[in-house]
Amino acid sequence: SKATVSVLNWGRGGAATMTGPLRWVLAALLAPTVEAGLLRLEIAGGTAITETDVRRGGREVLLKLEGDTWILDWVPAARHLQATIESTSSMLDEPAGFMASRETLLPIDSIVLDSRHNDFSVVALVLQPLASFNLFHDEVVYIPVPANATTSGQITYPEGRSDSTNFQILAGKTKLQAPALITEDEVRAGGLQLTLLLLQGEQFESRGEARERSVDLVIDAVTSSLDGNPDEQNTFRALRHSLLAAIGFDIVSTAEEMTITLQPDPTYNFYADTETVRFTLPPSFFMSTLVPTPVEPLEIVIQNSPGSVWLRMPPTTEAMMRSGTASLIIVLKHDRWNLGKDGTPEAQARREELINSFEGTTEGGLWNAQRSTILQPDSIVLLDAVPDERSEQRVEVRFNQDVNYILRAVAADEVEFFIPASALLSQLPPKSLDADGNVGGALTFSIQAMGDVQQIGSGGQLPEHSGDLKGLPNGKPVMQLTVRLTKDRWAEDTCADYIRSGFSSDQPDLPNGFMAKLDRIVNPAGLTFTPCTVGNTCELTIRLTPEESYSALTPANLPKKEVITVRIPPQCVSFGVQPSGSATMTIEPHPSEVSYNLLTPGTLEKPEVFGLAYEDRPFYVEAWYGNKESWKGLRLVNSLSCSQVNVARYPVPQENWGKCGELMTCLTSAKDYPDTHSIRLAPAQGQNPTGWMPPGTWSVCTLFVYSAQWVRVGDPITVEVDPTKSVDGEVTGKASDINPMIVAGMLMLLIVFFILMYHTLRVIWAAMKKDAQDSREEERRPSADARPRASFRAFGDGAKSDATVDEYWENVLQNDEELPDMTATARYAFAEYGEQDPRVEFLKEPGMEQRAFLDDLQEHKGRLADIGVNSESEGEEEEEYEEVEEEDELEGGAVDVVVTEDQPRVEPLSEEQLAARFE
Repeated sequence: SKATVSVLNWGRGGAATMTGPLRWVLAALLAPTVEAGLLRLEIAGGTAITETDVRRGGREVLLKLEGDTWILDWVPAARHLQATIESTSSMLDEPAGFMASRETLLPIDSIVLDSRHNDFSVVALVLQPLASFNLFHDEVVYIPVPANATTSGQITYPEGRSDSTNFQILAGKTKLQAPALITEDEVRAGGLQLTLLLLQGEQFESRGEARERSVDLVIDAVTSSLDGNPDEQNTFRALRHSLLAAIGFDIVSTAEEMTITLQPDPTYNFYADTETVRFTLPPSFFMSTLVPTPVEPLEIVIQNSPGSVWLRMPPTTEAMMRSGTASLIIVLKHDRWNLGKDGTPEAQARREELINSFEGTTEGGLWNAQRSTILQPDSIVLLDAVPDERSEQRVEVRFNQDVNYILRAVAADEVEFFIPASALLSQLPPKSLDADGNVGGALTFSIQAMGDVQQIGSGGQLPEHSGDLKGLPNGKPVMQLTVRLTKDRWAEDTCADYIRSGFSSDQPDLPNGFMAKLDRIVNPAGLTFTPCTVGNTCELTIRLTPEESYSALTPANLPKKEVITVRIPPQCVSFGVQPSGSATMTIEPHPSEVSYNLLTPGTLEKPEVFGLAYEDRPFYVEAWYGNKESWKGLRLVNSLSCSQVNVARYPVPQENWGKCGELMTCLTSAKDYPDTHSIRLAPAQGQNPTGWMPPGTWSVCTLFVYSAQWVRVGDPITVEVDPTKSVDGEVTGKASDINPMIVAGMLMLLIVFFILMYHTLRVIWAAMKKDAQDSREEERRPSADARPRASFRAFGDGAKSDATVDEYWENVLQNDEELPDMTATARYAFAEYGEQDPRVEFLKEPGMEQRAFLDDLQEHKGRLADIGVNSESEGEEEEEYEEVEEEDELEGGAVDVVVTEDQPRVEPLSEEQLAARFE
């Protein structure tokens, strides 16, 4: 039961109304007078209240009295307490803090006596949910408790406070954990981890799609302190999508965290001292859609790393220095050249500073003495205006020609240099990398000393033509090449394995040329080294082996001069650098390799090529030759060889090739090829072109200067007797020897042939017209089924069978019986019944128009009797035909055969029918 009692509070003076459970009222009435109690504030659950707790609601703040109790009439006290609550948000400009919503967060009915405590010592403040609650800073809430709300009328506050107690609401926080020092190189290498922590109850958005969209927003919102700098193109922000490609989430004991693992990107680069990268978190990234306050700025600072430099330089020799063809390229990565604008004093000074860093380190070398000649400010050329996609930028250092750069005392001149910081945009000395990518102190290169090779006389033992290399009888028995090496020594142990690599040809595509036969011609066992002299002079003799399959012909069978060049490989000398100089061999085609054509008469530009030559038919001989200086004229000799050519009789023409001798005339052709010419041999002027070369074997000979002998060109020419000649030697194939009577007879035969052809064609035309007329009559004849049946006597056995004419004729054809010999009328009689089969087509012949006459009919009847086409009584048939003959003679007119169901009969034709028939 409840009781409402007005009592006098003796201890305080005055009266009060108490309403509550009877036992509470009685307990208050009977309670002894107490001293002031100690006020303590506790958070239910024992943990701090966070910003997120307030948004969710339900957290309790407990006001506990020790040694005292709260008054039973608590509502006025609760109203007073709500109105007097203060917080720090009023001083920290928190627009969505506690003070802005205290009536919502703590309405009157949420400030109540805790019924769980029967001693009236606890008041509970229950926080109500408010999703929009948001703090930028931790907030302290002060609760002033009026003393008259206690039984004793007094309150003792803890911690020396005299007017209120308080509790704290922790604002949500974010924090970025990263290494204290991050370098540019570490970012490029990848693998660096950044951790974003959410503190004091904050949570990331957990829904998959929403989280992914939020991550994209985080990446897009990354900013850099270098944004807007035109010199900085590969900053963190520019490469953020590749660097931030791996982001993961995890829940730890104290917070929720997001881990960012930087991905490798070798193009990341900047030139300033540092780059500050800032992260901005969107509201959609969090469950509350409210951005927590960062404990500290969400940013990392990246320290610039020195750039890297290395050299690209081919092997450089002293010969290249003397020719002015040497240079080197300095590659700068992750930095930028700052050499100044060309032509300005600044550019001059920076280039000179770089040049002065080049220093020779070899004792006895020439670099330091010749540096001012070799390098000038304009020798340094910037190849790339800006770094490429690999963050590389190149500078070329071109060495000027120095004809006096001759290394005599050293094998190589070593040089080193540094890249001064003033030459780079970052102003940081770069890291120097060696060829293996290892970091070193300085960039180095060397200029190699090299030997020199000169070809020396070989006693006339060099091959001069393909006959020498083929091993022909007139070729050189010994072929060898000798070279002399200075300023170096032979590496005899390794040279034999590499000597073939030093040979080259200006005609490498010859199918059987020097390079194709190199392995057979150059034998490593044929190398001979001579001891070096006091002056460091050594010799090498290379012996060449004859190879009979060698040929100087192109795929088109044209002779081709071949020039062979020999350079000593670097593996053949102790310096390991290919010596300067070379040796050469010129190989002319031998005449025996040259081909020729036999040409028919006609234009010299487009003659017809054929294979045989006949004595009575005009022809030319076309041959290809090489060097006019080595081929001295051409001769035709009626012999298999050229040994009988008399040089005294045929002196070598000096003026031109037009004077080829008494027998022939040489016509220079326009069909010339590089280093190859053609010439045509024709009958001499005034000679008959037929018979200018009698039957027999002929040779085209030339005086070959290398052998000082007349040599046959290609294969011999065979001139044959004309096959159209008769056996006794009389020529039958010449038009001049043909008898005129024979010609007249042939013409008469030709005329007769044309006359016969004319008459034949007329007969064929008449037959065609007749066939057309017969086809029209066929349409008027009765069908096969309506035709009369007759008895036919089969061939051979004499048996009879009743069948139509068609059935009989079909039986004949199926049994492959031979067709009977008939006259034209009889053939027509059978053909008209058997036209459906193609094998009887030949029975249709011209001259059928007379079949209706009596004489033809009688002959027809006789043929039918011969093959068994008769009626039951032969005698009756004969009598009937006799009567028909008499009627025909009496009437003297034309008749037609009428087939009835019993027997065929003859009826006369009218004049109109006869006219139509003949038409």
